[in-house]
Amino acid sequence: MKTKWIPTLTILLSLAAGALRAQEPAAAPTPTASSENAARARRLIELSGVDQLAPRIRDSVIDEMKSKRKDVPGELFEKFRAQVDPNELTERLVIAYASLFTTEELDALIALYATPVGQSIVKKQGSVAQETMANSGNWGGLLGERLVALVTAYKEQEAAGQRVKAEAERKDTAPPPPHR
Repeated sequence: MKTKWIPTLTILLSLAAGALRAQEPAAAPTPTASSENAARARRLIELSGVDQLAPRIRDSVIDEMKSKRKDVPGELFEKFRAQVDPNELTERLVIAYASLFTTEELDALIALYATPVGQSIVKKQGSVAQETMANSGNWGGLLGERLVALVTAYKEQEAAGQRVKAEAERKDTAPPPPHR
């Protein structure tokens, strides 16, 4: 009874790991980053506020699980929270950024995010992400409705065509009317 939460936690962690792995090319070797690009990537991650995501993700996962598992003592969740190092995600992202961006791209992004305009972008990123997700979801729903309507119309036309064809075949095979 005490280990009921382990399967749920395992599933959540597996899904998160799978999402991270899904973003990597299947045949690509493990990314490596030069220490020069790693330092640039770390600076970009700090300037862009991405380093603030890890504590929020950690807290969100823990709080969600805690709200669903009232049978588990809160101390267990707090102990886990204390054990999770948000820098783990940052270090993973440093490798990803340093491997995906060139030195010139990293420098340009750092230059942008170091400006007042860049910091204004950082402050608006959350709202932009929320709007993007909401609009994407709404648009996807509308596309789904339109596609269902198209498929329904197609199937209705197909059925009507089959009825006409069946009627024509019946007329072709029906015996001729008697002569009077």
